[in-house]
Amino acid sequence: MRHFKGFVFGLTVLAVGAIWLGNSGCNADKPTQSTVPKDYSVYFWKCVTTKSLYVYHPISRQLDTLDTDYEPYKGIVVSADGQLLYMVQGQSIAVVDADSQDLIAELPYSTNSSPGVAVSPNNEFIAVCADNLYVLSTTDYSVVFNDTDIVHEPIFSADSRTLYSVGTNGSSPEGRYMYQVAYSDSTPEATRSNDTSGYLAHVVPTPDETKLLMYFSPDTYSHSFRVFDVAADTFVFIDHLSNGLGSIGVTSDGRFAFYGNPGYDPLGRPPPSYFKIFDIEANEIEDVVSTLYFVDSVTPYFFPIQHFAVTPDGSWLIATNGRASNPAYPNRLLLYNIPGRQFEDFYRMGSEGYLIFPR
Repeated sequence: MRHFKGFVFGLTVLAVGAIWLGNSGCNADKPTQSTVPKDYSVYFWKCVTTKSLYVYHPISRQLDTLDTDYEPYKGIVVSADGQLLYMVQGQSIAVVDADSQDLIAELPYSTNSSPGVAVSPNNEFIAVCADNLYVLSTTDYSVVFNDTDIVHEPIFSADSRTLYSVGTNGSSPEGRYMYQVAYSDSTPEATRSNDTSGYLAHVVPTPDETKLLMYFSPDTYSHSFRVFDVAADTFVFIDHLSNGLGSIGVTSDGRFAFYGNPGYDPLGRPPPSYFKIFDIEANEIEDVVSTLYFVDSVTPYFFPIQHFAVTPDGSWLIATNGRASNPAYPNRLLLYNIPGRQFEDFYRMGSEGYLIFPR
């Protein structure tokens, strides 16, 4: 069976925007770096009050409300430097200054998925999944690459040289394929490869692009999280899940991945209330973290994870239970200390939005 061999991969670098954590002080050869951790902003669309956002800060534990002129019901994407918000609306994408909320540009694209937009870590490109795939330059928002493939779930590699996504051509597993555009000094090169062992739903490269983390749907009522080794040209790990696809979060050093399965099974039973920590180097599940008793030891809150965000310094995982949860349960946010392997904060949020953060 042919897997994903023959793809063009970019150079390997660490993710842009990680916090400097070195020792402070002056050095003749090196600049002084701050040792103060950054209190990242995590954005959620406040669905009930459609022109408002929640902004959560994991260190100060502050939850703010931000009024806006836009309704990003398809999602919010943040530039790698945290300066711009891409508000994905119904028929356009509003590019807004994160601090002043001033409109920078309005892009006339209606995305085919939520959010259907990705920004490269070097802030040079925007990928928009609409009736076609459009890659725009952030300098003037002109189209630098266009393809007629219908693709979803776009994500750039850590070095910004490769765009990964899931292409669709019909509803069968054979109609789902990994679509990739590699950027270099020459013309961008697109490649397509598919695997017939299941319905490809999501693909996330590790920062060094040696492995691809994927969600598959082998059939209607089962799913799997898989790890594809690029050099070996094979899957090296498969975790069968039932039922539902969630998010995949990866630390910027490529050490750990986080995933869950928040959907309901055919009998209507709720999804498991946990998420998994996968050790990428060891190629094994390090821990299954129950979210049933994360508030305290006696409060069995039901909390299947839908959306993840991992801060670039690898310190915090922020998650929401999302729309896959039972509507009878209120939407909630939890904060997980990754190095300490413990929960540290909890919020009852009136409405869940799309979770992302500035780097």
